[in-house]
Amino acid sequence: MSNDGGAAAVPSAPRPPAKTWTWVDIPGMTCGNGQPTGVGVYVVPESSETIFYMAGGGACWDGPTCYGLKAASYMDSGFTKRDFESDRQAVTVQSLPDGNTPLRGRNMVYVPYCTGDDHAGNNVIRYDDKGSSRTAHHVGYENVGRALDYVATIWPAMSRLIVMGVSAGGFGTVFNFDRVQRRFPEVRVDGIDDSGADDRAGARALGDGEDPLGSTASARLSRVP
Repeated sequence: MSNDGGAAAVPSAPRPPAKTWTWVDIPGMTCGNGQPTGVGVYVVPESSETIFYMAGGGACWDGPTCYGLKAASYMDSGFTKRDFESDRQAVTVQSLPDGNTPLRGRNMVYVPYCTGDDHAGNNVIRYDDKGSSRTAHHVGYENVGRALDYVATIWPAMSRLIVMGVSAGGFGTVFNFDRVQRRFPEVRVDGIDDSGADDRAGARALGDGEDPLGSTASARLSRVP
């Protein structure tokens, strides 16, 4: 399981080529359909700052929303290198490090969204899909942890980590911000939440009664200033 506390020793990993996007399969990262996934990586050798971008794309919590309405992106199909190269959101984000934006000139990691849980779930559950039983892997929280471990291996001397996301990725920024700071206690950590509201009431309600996502979102939000 990925580290969820303070800094810890992690095995080394080869750094991807500089100033080009590279897809890296990350052991232990899993989409909602149980298939493996990874991250997109952009390396700027002269920079000690890294952007950790969590993708958005809806949410789901039962058979009808996950498989009928398909309310969460890539929950059923998974997300691979091919998707990273063609998905509209991913392709747009890939223009940020060397584009005319305030984020240019920094290392960047793109964390895909394929678990339907706002990057905050920690549960594997079976849903009914029109009479058929299907297994849903709401493991976005674990995926973020695996991605953070990878960041630690290739940028061991970061000075700043910018955690950001849009929509579900914005919620993911809020839900994961405290654990990112714990993971990198000597690094300045900033958060940019685009369109993911600080839904404390909703997060607390998620912990009442049945919780299909296995989320402890309310506890995480209680630690957010």
